[in-house]
Amino acid sequence: MKEDAFCEEGDIVLADASEDVDDIGKAIEIVDIGGQRLVSGLHTILASRIDHRIVVGFGAYLYASSGVRKQIQQRAQGAKVLGISKTQLAEVELAYPTEAREQQKIAHCLSSLDEVIGLESHKLDALKNLKKGLMQQLFPQDVA
Repeated sequence: MKEDAFCEEGDIVLADASEDVDDIGKAIEIVDIGGQRLVSGLHTILASRIDHRIVVGFGAYLYASSGVRKQIQQRAQGAKVLGISKTQLAEVELAYPTEAREQQKIAHCLSSLDEVIGLESHKLDALKNLKKGLMQQLFPQDVA
């Protein structure tokens, strides 16, 4: 396998096919691979950073932004299954701060919010389970 086929930290892996316009081009960022050799897989496009202009941790938020998502969705082609090519993806304009420190601050802020949202989601799930348990105790199914 060619060396450039392996993911590196900061690379973006995008879905190149989807049956749903909302999922085409969805992206993840490779943040920490722990020294492992990792390939992006089928039906994906591996986008590597050029000259490390985008700091690790910022890329996922950039590709999830509404402006980038809209451009990707507009370029997707197909009837039943949508697809986007590397050429079409290369046409997507990325607007981002050029200062690494500013990108880091933005990524840190958004990451902190993601953590809070995750914690609140766990709390909500726990409350829903508590309610379900109470409902089962208050309204048993075995009615005489």
